[in-house]
Amino acid sequence: MAVSNNFAKVREAFCVNLAGNLRTLGVQLKAQTPKGDWLQIACPMCTDKSGSASISTKSGFLRCHQCGAKADLFTWVGTLVGETKPWDQCQKIASLAGVVVEGVPKGKTLYKVVPEMTAETFA
Repeated sequence: MAVSNNFAKVREAFCVNLAGNLRTLGVQLKAQTPKGDWLQIACPMCTDKSGSASISTKSGFLRCHQCGAKADLFTWVGTLVGETKPWDQCQKIASLAGVVVEGVPKGKTLYKVVPEMTAETFA
């Protein structure tokens, strides 16, 4: 299975039980039912408690009308749980959603580490 398929599978599984997964993360729901494709919540990225943020029920995309935050599911959940690397974010969300991800063995990364370059590198 391709790694990008893991991200799509995890996103879909998380959104199927969006309200439950948000509660597990400690995100306060301001409405129990969505308005169209958006669920009103208290923004997890700022101090908002009034419910001025919206989460897409289809993609998990976050949009806050108070602080202006806009982020995809993996970015905002990763920020909330302290994960910065995309694969780690995917694995964390997969565990919340009860999904098994495949494709990248433990200890491996999805990106190549580039050594730090200095002025001496080009001299």
